[in-house]
Amino acid sequence: MVTQIPKYDLNIWNQVKDYQIDLLSSMPEISLVRSHYVDDFAPYKVYHDLRHPERENYTLKGYEFITFTFNCPAVVDCRSSFGINGPHKIKVTDVKIQTNHKMEVYLPRTFNADPIGWGIRFSSMPPMYPNIFCAEMRPGGSQWTMKFSGGTHSMSNAMDGMVCIGAAASRTRPVDAADLIRDLIRSLKILDDNRFAALGSGKGVNDAGFEKALFEHYVLNLATIKSAIRNHGNKPKKKKLGTTPSKKKKLGRRADER
Repeated sequence: MVTQIPKYDLNIWNQVKDYQIDLLSSMPEISLVRSHYVDDFAPYKVYHDLRHPERENYTLKGYEFITFTFNCPAVVDCRSSFGINGPHKIKVTDVKIQTNHKMEVYLPRTFNADPIGWGIRFSSMPPMYPNIFCAEMRPGGSQWTMKFSGGTHSMSNAMDGMVCIGAAASRTRPVDAADLIRDLIRSLKILDDNRFAALGSGKGVNDAGFEKALFEHYVLNLATIKSAIRNHGNKPKKKKLGTTPSKKKKLGRRADER
């Protein structure tokens, strides 16, 4: 648990930053951790607080830019080959899984007074999950096209691959970067079915994320997608191709035995 600290003391900042990097480096799913300091605000919107809509970035300039390789099975496509844009039934073979990802964390210079929020992002192909911004910028740079449905998203100051999983908790209390990644793993592996049930259902905890159509697609195909994730990397057993011993034909009795 992160303790409350003075916000701007350089020595304490270095301790906090090194501690966060050590926590990330200790995770078996993470490798090749690199970092450097950037004297600027985060390059995209890291907070989405309805109580303070004007607050989208850190209080002051400065963040530690942490990059790493992330090893975790994640769905990068879950559409059928029929070109259907909305929720529709799919087969296990329609689900594409990728294991190795490039990720980055924007650790505020004012952490933990400023939480990480949405400051976790896939810099490589982002997984196709409703709570990960999986989109492409349209020509002209004013609207996003969602990769699943083809619908538009008008969110300003966004960035493809940003993660909104676990960010709600990090807006109200300090949460380590490693804890947010652990929470992300639970969603990518679908270890908690209630993350794919709507808030209004009485058993769900998900607000449908960035793309409601994709969320409904997951609800419709949850068992299929879970099966694809569980079986990823399990190759079917191949039959041994060795020759089987040939059966000897029984010969007739020798002449002297007749």
